[in-house]
Amino acid sequence: MASIGAADRVWEDLVATVPSRLLPRLSQLVFALIKPDAIAMGVHQLILDSIVDRGWRLMSAKAISAPQAGAFESLYAFNLTARNEQNQLGVWWLNSKLYTAGPSIALLLQVPNHAPHEEVSKWKGPSDPMLAVPGQVRHDARGSNTAMNLVHAADGPISTAREYLIFHDLGELVHALQASAERAPDAVPDHELEHALCLARPTHRALDLPSAVIRSKLLLEAHGADGARAVPARVQRHVDFLMSEAPPEERWRDFCRLLRTERRSKRPRQSRGTDRALEILADPSNYSHGAAVSVIAALTEAGVAVDVWDRLALETGMHYAPDEVSD
Repeated sequence: MASIGAADRVWEDLVATVPSRLLPRLSQLVFALIKPDAIAMGVHQLILDSIVDRGWRLMSAKAISAPQAGAFESLYAFNLTARNEQNQLGVWWLNSKLYTAGPSIALLLQVPNHAPHEEVSKWKGPSDPMLAVPGQVRHDARGSNTAMNLVHAADGPISTAREYLIFHDLGELVHALQASAERAPDAVPDHELEHALCLARPTHRALDLPSAVIRSKLLLEAHGADGARAVPARVQRHVDFLMSEAPPEERWRDFCRLLRTERRSKRPRQSRGTDRALEILADPSNYSHGAAVSVIAALTEAGVAVDVWDRLALETGMHYAPDEVSD
């Protein structure tokens, strides 16, 4: 839990150790984090390009390649208190799973704006990517849900210092403050950024809930204990959907339309556990964390290896699932 005095202690430590001439420069720096889901989806470069396109300077880039749960609990310390209206106390048991699922990239940005933290907040968009609009990175890079929403950023200068120092030492912060006074396009050499990206080990996974559900349906139908053959036309519709690209809101609408179509047609009978899982997946009104656990259990029973990203996509996606939408 974070106390009210934590920010004061951070400021006191900075005043005691950072040269006074550098402290004002902290107001232009913003700590940001490219989260593990962005790395797993392979949209990290889109996010970095978006930063460069806005004329923001990249002052530091570091891969968090051996993530520790305690570090990320510290990162969200102010969100893990009832004093914060956006507190995550009730969902941290679920949201925290993301941060140890894979690497992140910690960034320090210099934003030449009179309100840099507000500017970065607008660029991110709302926590729920379904509410983001074109031009906001959680929309453009297709964030999955409120937990897996691609990026995090500090909300003020003291938060930037506190969060940056969770992953860096004080000397690195002083160096970044000194470099922010220079006029070079970027303070991070290309090889340093490439090294961070290499350590982050990016992949290209679709982690949105519709993709996770369709993959699960295909796997359950293919591995059903009774050996029933999937309907080719249904399989083709599923594959076509997985290959399609659309913003989160439009993709959810297309997904709901596909499920309604399939609910009106008969499907081959499977084993009891598989049938129940397919019933859950067929209707968004069934979606919950408990439903995700049941689907994962059915997949495991059918002999399907469920990796950490499939599990997270189902658990967080079904927990935060929006209501079904009609045409």
